[in-house]
Amino acid sequence: MLRITLFKISLLAISFITFLQIPGNLFGQTVPDQQNDFITLEEAIRVGLERNFSIIIAKNSAEIASLNRNPGAAGFFPELDLTAGLSGGQEDLVLTENGIESPSERTTNSVANLDAALNWTVFDGFKMFSTYNKLKEFENLGFINARIQIENTVGDIISSYFNIIRIQKRMAVLENTVEISQERHRIADTKLQIGSGSEYEFLLAQTDLNSDRAAVIRESVLLNDAKVRLMTLLNLDPLTDFEVSTEIELGNPIEFSDVMNAMSSENKVLNAAQIQTRIASLERQEVLRGRMPTIDLNAGYQINHRETENSIRRLQEIDGIRYGVTVRVPIFEGFNLNRKLQAARIYEKNAELSLNEITSQLNSLAVAEFQNYVSSRNVVELERENLELANQTIEIALERFYQGTISSLELRESQRTLIDTETRLITAQYEAKLSETELFKLMGKLSVD
Repeated sequence: MLRITLFKISLLAISFITFLQIPGNLFGQTVPDQQNDFITLEEAIRVGLERNFSIIIAKNSAEIASLNRNPGAAGFFPELDLTAGLSGGQEDLVLTENGIESPSERTTNSVANLDAALNWTVFDGFKMFSTYNKLKEFENLGFINARIQIENTVGDIISSYFNIIRIQKRMAVLENTVEISQERHRIADTKLQIGSGSEYEFLLAQTDLNSDRAAVIRESVLLNDAKVRLMTLLNLDPLTDFEVSTEIELGNPIEFSDVMNAMSSENKVLNAAQIQTRIASLERQEVLRGRMPTIDLNAGYQINHRETENSIRRLQEIDGIRYGVTVRVPIFEGFNLNRKLQAARIYEKNAELSLNEITSQLNSLAVAEFQNYVSSRNVVELERENLELANQTIEIALERFYQGTISSLELRESQRTLIDTETRLITAQYEAKLSETELFKLMGKLSVD
């Protein structure tokens, strides 16, 4: 059997044994003698949802919006204030008459009061209803914005995860190339030693071998950077080493009609823009209803205790209730109401324009992304066929090189063909996965509750 075939079998065996020796979980379980942890995509997404800073902040913002959605914040409830006070003082009174000063007289006084005041706006032109509906829309917007952040982060995690797989597969290609170059270098060295080869062939083989080894080193740097990127998204120690899956698997083919139908109702960015238009409309209603009269009910209870003591002790106590109705009718506010209403109408118009713009952009993005998705899947199938041909070519080239019927340059050209073919396949798989992820995001199916 050809040496390259034996090498691949050995590599698969080693990989399988290594896989059996990597149990465990990246997040908290301790496994004796464990070198690297294995993390699945599902685990990465789960941890990201729990620990990613941007997601936590977005969820907290949504919670604040939910707390603000309260009838009291809209003005439905009355306001009750309680005021209490205590004060006192002393005064010395000295009278002088015809130059004769009378003895001083000290006056001591103290005052204690308690006042409870209730005010309730029972009618404000239905403005409070518009305000409450607006607060509910802000709550919905908070949840939608949190989902948008979740989708973006999940998309980043998926992209980072499969980028690691892409680089690892690329490294495997380069390591396989190094193995072939080592064999070519060994043969060139043997021929040089027995006098049937040239020093030029040996030096050329050495140069190509060093170049292939350098390519592996450069790829390992990219792999380390990709792993750090994923750990940062998961808010874990960037020095953590781990293993991921080895294949970029695509889901079932997506239909364009499914994308457009789901996007029109489930896309979170579009949902947020729709909520913004409703908020703008409610804000215009708030301003418009500011022209209506306002009716307030008010009531109160007061206790006042006043004590004065000099030569005579005096005590005064007052307590009682008060109540009333206040009607306010806006007549003229310096044209501020008209100004606010004009601004609110412009804001509402801008919200509608923004919704139309976002709808148009999403439609264009869906078309472009679906075309990329279809093209990438087609390229994957073509490159798989090319890879089979390239593998056959390199095996034939190696056999002929052993027999001395082709030169090292021709073998090197077969190597480059194999590298290019495998690289194109890996790139096409990765791009197809990214397009698939983006389509799921457009369809509103990327969030994980």
